[in-house]
Amino acid sequence: MKEKIEELREVIGKEVSCNWSPTLRAKLLKVNDNECVLEIVSLMKDVGKTTFKMPIQHTWNAYFY
Repeated sequence: MKEKIEELREVIGKEVSCNWSPTLRAKLLKVNDNECVLEIVSLMKDVGKTTFKMPIQHTWNAYFY
């Protein structure tokens, strides 16, 4: 798990396809010990920035699998 956390820290700020996001795009903001915080990416300017949490394993799969 420690290796996955380190790999995720290297992609903080990058967008990825994400099924957990209502727009299917998200950007990694923070990696904690048990979960990651991601921001929903939207093309519409009037949508406020919204964040959500996702488990380390799922986030790692989105970026590296």
